[in-house]
Amino acid sequence: MKGFTLVELMVSILIMTGMVIALFAAFEVGRNVYDSNQGLMEKQRIIQQTMGAMVKEIRQAKLSDITLSNGNTRIDFIIPTGVNPLTNSSNIRYSISNNQIVREHPPGNQQVLAINVDSLIFDLSGNLLEIEIQARISLRTGDMVFTVKEKVSLRS
Repeated sequence: MKGFTLVELMVSILIMTGMVIALFAAFEVGRNVYDSNQGLMEKQRIIQQTMGAMVKEIRQAKLSDITLSNGNTRIDFIIPTGVNPLTNSSNIRYSISNNQIVREHPPGNQQVLAINVDSLIFDLSGNLLEIEIQARISLRTGDMVFTVKEKVSLRS
């Protein structure tokens, strides 16, 4: 008689099952890495967009119209009339509240620009303002923290 015994068939099925499990595990690892990278890229995009908006407005302000407070985690400034018709030269405020970067303009009207932010720090030295945002993203493998910094030359 030619053919396979029951033991040979069971061993081959066991080997095939192990290979299929290994294949699915590799696929799951790849999917986790992809999801983590997508989440990280989206978070970085939002933080960069927030930083860009802050820098664009702060560049228009004069050094004398900028006030830092709350341990350098809040900035208030005025954009002169005629520089940006959308602001009407009223106060603009950027601050961190409940791990969110908040833009307030006009006073009392708050807009959340980014969430899961650990810190927002403004450092004024001469006519150079450094802005630092530290944010956190939760991944399946744990939390990842990244920092974005920008230097802004202010008008005299």
